[in-house]
Amino acid sequence: AATVDADCNVSFAVEGGLNCFDSSEYTYELFDATGATSEGVTGSTTAGAGTLTTPDALNYVLTVTDGEGCEIDLPVDATACTPPEPCDITNGTWSK
Repeated sequence: AATVDADCNVSFAVEGGLNCFDSSEYTYELFDATGATSEGVTGSTTAGAGTLTTPDALNYVLTVTDGEGCEIDLPVDATACTPPEPCDITNGTWSK
């Protein structure tokens, strides 16, 4: 399962949960309750694990697909977290 901290950082690990799991290569998608791919997700992944930051405090489904095309869905309850505020600094408008 995925865990979520107070800042909406989602941590997950897939360790042998996929029948054809290829730990060297996989992709992920985070879907919101409507089934739409969530925009604004940031983070990093390594073989079998990852940390993402969600843009909104919602329930999500994290779909992890291994290098052989096998998928697993992980529920993500991010309703109790506070997403980080976006940085709205326009290039060239700030100075030292």
